[in-house]
Amino acid sequence: MNSPTYLPGIDQIPRRRDKVKKATNGTALFLAVVISALLPLWRTLNFVPSPSNTLYYGAFGVLAVMSLLTGRNRVQWSVVWLLCWCAASIMLNTFSAYFTPWPRLMGLALIIVAVGPLLGNHKLLAWRQKALTFLLWGCVVIAVVSFVMYYVARPLTMYRGFLFMGITGNSMLISPMAYIGALFLIQWTMRRNRSLGPWVTAFSAEASDMSGYLLMGLPGLAYWTGLADAGWTCIGLAIGTYLNFLIVSKRLRRYSIAVNAFTATCGIIRFTRRIISA
Repeated sequence: MNSPTYLPGIDQIPRRRDKVKKATNGTALFLAVVISALLPLWRTLNFVPSPSNTLYYGAFGVLAVMSLLTGRNRVQWSVVWLLCWCAASIMLNTFSAYFTPWPRLMGLALIIVAVGPLLGNHKLLAWRQKALTFLLWGCVVIAVVSFVMYYVARPLTMYRGFLFMGITGNSMLISPMAYIGALFLIQWTMRRNRSLGPWVTAFSAEASDMSGYLLMGLPGLAYWTGLADAGWTCIGLAIGTYLNFLIVSKRLRRYSIAVNAFTATCGIIRFTRRIISA
């Protein structure tokens, strides 16, 4: 019986295929991060030319095709129903041609296919996680640079009338970007050592607890009824906050460590899953 013929280098073919596959996956990951994170950040900046809609939605179209070709995907049919309801709303209502509802719906569909919850597998989740991290760090950088320019180089700061825009193209962008960036930094710090210090913890807790009330409700109460009622309200809020931290916070801290939760929402979800699985 003849022995099989040995070809030099044949044992290197699988390794070369693995290298090519890794390089291809790395290129796809880089393109996915650039398209889904860098382009939206680029459109928010005011001092650079904004990409055209053709480039913007064309890039998301490429990413949508890449998402479809990543392998076997799990389809969220609730998102499909959402797109169908949007299309039915456009057909059943009358819109001005200025709003271009159908092109906007097509753009929304491309974005949902590319980075939304319509399709899902492990590779897409890895892409989206890296893109989201890059996008969040971009929000942090834009917010920090904007507010540094406000104090250091105020003549260079962008204004529209009396509205502060920072380095963004719209005054309505800088505030949510700063807020999202701050939340991301808090979560990033907590993942490193689960400790924020008393000042950051206090500001974060009260900003989440009474931000809208302290900004609008309490000044409105003082204007409507006088400083006396507002003063007694502040005393009651201070006592309630102290009792909350004294009675609830230690238990909540122990529970969050036990279930490895960083937010109240995450803790409630994991507590609910334990009850259902029990």
